[in-house]
Amino acid sequence: EQKQAYFPNIKASYDEIKGKFVYYFRHMIDPLRNMGMNYGYLRQNVRMGGKTDKYALAAWIAACYYKADQEELPYSYDNNKFDLIVNQLRAISVLDEGPLQAVNFLNKVGIHVITLRHLPKTHLDGATFVGKDKNPVIALTLRYDRIDYFWFTLFHELGHIHYHLFDDSD
Repeated sequence: EQKQAYFPNIKASYDEIKGKFVYYFRHMIDPLRNMGMNYGYLRQNVRMGGKTDKYALAAWIAACYYKADQEELPYSYDNNKFDLIVNQLRAISVLDEGPLQAVNFLNKVGIHVITLRHLPKTHLDGATFVGKDKNPVIALTLRYDRIDYFWFTLFHELGHIHYHLFDDSD
C-alpha cells in the first residue's frame, strides 16, 4: 500500500527511483507547489522531545493530495449544509458499517476522504486541505485501530473544513 501511494503505477526498483529522484517524485512535488508550504490543518500528536520530519510530512500530504486528485466526486461541497452533514454523520456513527458509510456519504456531499498510513516522524492523525478540484479533503492516518479514534479524528477534521477552510463569516 505504501509504495503504491507514493509511487503509483511505477514498476521501478528502489535503486532506479533513487537514481531518477526528480523524475519519479514530480507527481508529488507539483501539488506542493500549488499549496506552497501551507499544508492545511494537521492533527498531530508530537510527544515531548519528539521531532517532526518536515520532508516526510510534505511527502505524506503530497501523496494524499495526489490520491484525492484521482477521485471524481459527484457534487461540489456546500459549507452552508454543514449542520445537515454533521447530523447525518451522527446518525451513521452508531451503525456497524458506520465508517464505510461515512466515507461514502462524505464523498456524495463533495468531501474527499483519503486514508494513508502515516510516515515515521510525522506524528499525524489527520489533515484537512483544499484539493485541486476545490473540494475539501480529509486525510486520515488511522494510526490507532479504534472506532472512537476514527470518529474523533473525522469530526475534528470536519470542524477545520467548516471553521477554517470555508469560513463564510468574512
